[in-house]
Amino acid sequence: MSAGDLNNDNGVATVTAATGGYTKGQIYLINDSYVVALETKSAGAACLVAHRADAVEVVKATGTGKSFAFGDKLYAKTNKAEPATSTGAVLMNATALETAATSATTVKVAWNGGIPPTAT
Repeated sequence: MSAGDLNNDNGVATVTAATGGYTKGQIYLINDSYVVALETKSAGAACLVAHRADAVEVVKATGTGKSFAFGDKLYAKTNKAEPATSTGAVLMNATALETAATSATTVKVAWNGGIPPTAT
């Protein structure tokens, strides 16, 4: 296989951080695809993002009703993982790989990338 063969894709890409920059673990929409930032970078800097990962830690919302159990669906709103639908939340192509309490600030997920369904 050549280096350009899609079968060699490790699920990581380098992109230019948009206005406001990117924060490690947060979820961003780039054109029509959602990614997870793998580093914190200022606007205009090159940043590694995961468009697919067997396991990646993402920033999650905290507070009442914001917990995850293994296998829960993942929604995104304001660049953070949410466990259920809420106005403006978007269902991601991802599932929780661990339990995360309401006070937890991150959750490990299987990130399958791609283009998710529309916002709720």
